[in-house]
Amino acid sequence: MADLIHVPTLVIQAINLGIIVFVLWKFFFKPYLAFLDVEAQKRVKLEEDISSSAHIVDTARTEAEKIRDDARIDAKTMANEIVENARKEAETIRTEAATEAELARKKGFADVEHERKVLADTMKQKVLDVALKMNEKLFGKNEANEQFLKNSHKDINF
Repeated sequence: MADLIHVPTLVIQAINLGIIVFVLWKFFFKPYLAFLDVEAQKRVKLEEDISSSAHIVDTARTEAEKIRDDARIDAKTMANEIVENARKEAETIRTEAATEAELARKKGFADVEHERKVLADTMKQKVLDVALKMNEKLFGKNEANEQFLKNSHKDINF
């Protein structure tokens, strides 16, 4: 049994194993574990960034919806104001047109009344002239009847 375990070989094997473990630990495991720690930190940071980005996106989406709703309300308000202004303008135009039409109607009536008076005065004057000529031919006197006819034609109204 003594031949199965050779102590100097066992010591050399233990030293070799220690050197291999030391080399692997120093140049492979330690850098690899450091790399894994850095990647884990990056992953945590990335997850935090994704979470904050999602929060920012949600906030932006909410704000965009609020802005859109406000814009929609403003647009409706502006549309209502435009319609109301158009109604007021139409009412103003209609009122002005009615006023102008009333003025034109009154002017037309005034013109007709003036024309009627002018025609009545002209007709009175012609009737007076005819009556004076007939009076002169019938009676031969011009002065006495002329004064009577001139005074009485002022009392005639049409």
